[in-house]
Amino acid sequence: MSFFIGKQRIIIPIVFHGIVSGNKEKSFTDIGESSFKRIVEFCKNQTITDVSASERSSGASFLLTFDDGLSSDYNIAMPLLKRVGERGVFFIISEFIGKPGYMTKSEIRGLVEEGMEIGSHTHSHANLLEIGEYAARNELSYSKKLIEDIIGQSVNKFSFPFGKLNLRLVRIANEEGYRQTFGSFHGVISCNKSVYPRNSINAAMNWNDIRATLLASKKTRVRWKIEDKLKFVLKKCFGDEKYRTIRDKILGT
Repeated sequence: MSFFIGKQRIIIPIVFHGIVSGNKEKSFTDIGESSFKRIVEFCKNQTITDVSASERSSGASFLLTFDDGLSSDYNIAMPLLKRVGERGVFFIISEFIGKPGYMTKSEIRGLVEEGMEIGSHTHSHANLLEIGEYAARNELSYSKKLIEDIIGQSVNKFSFPFGKLNLRLVRIANEEGYRQTFGSFHGVISCNKSVYPRNSINAAMNWNDIRATLLASKKTRVRWKIEDKLKFVLKKCFGDEKYRTIRDKILGT
């Protein structure tokens, strides 16, 4: 397998949402526990949380990230990561903390105690492109403060809800103290960027699909670019909601 772009180190960033025990996925964004375990084993001894490491040495690493702050992060993901000595970055929606299906404050602190990193996914999971600058800034700053108060550490990473962003929002995130921001478009990390990509693992993928994502070959990266462009066109034509309906109908999820 090849993970190299010239002599640069690359990082293959992955994003998960719900991890379901018994492999009974409830939505497109879910992934079964057995598939997640297989991914963790595949990535063993190669996971990092500091994306700036891509500029410091040769080789390849995986960045495993988790959006929303779901209870499966603590109950399923963290124990499996801990078992093999790996780490992940968990992006929390601060307004959802303690609600049914989401982590509690003590569980979030538990992640930190086990060596995991916590980031922000806004306060209310708003589409930041649809609200004004003041409201967007408040989503970022308030979430950051609430999470920092819970874990007693600085929160330096931020992921955009729905992958919705523009340069203005990236600037706001930087001004509010986030050093690294993440979207949901495909790609690998080989140098510092204003926004980093992440590759989704979801219910529609079998192991061959997942393995292709983890290997991130040149052929796969070309396919990613085509997929992202097609998704952009479909969303522009039909809107986000209609796009998701079409996607789920085609994939049977």
